[in-house]
Amino acid sequence: MKDKKILSAKQIIELTSQQYANTKSIQALCGGCGKAKALEIKNIIRQKLENEGYYLPANLIPMDKLVDYLKINISYYQRVVNNEK
Repeated sequence: MKDKKILSAKQIIELTSQQYANTKSIQALCGGCGKAKALEIKNIIRQKLENEGYYLPANLIPMDKLVDYLKINISYYQRVVNNEK
């Protein structure tokens, strides 16, 4: 079994500050989940947005929707990064 890669607060902030998420960024934010799970998450979010009438770039989903789906507390990670300085 592979070791899950744990991102630092700074890495999470840098990754989530991007406009769109691809499969690799989903894998990273999920703690190193497999490609199949990342694709499943991406397809769930993509399907929901397309049903709401959004047009999305190929193979990308909006990062803010991924953050909401994964329930990532951005303000917490920002506080952690600020306290490290």
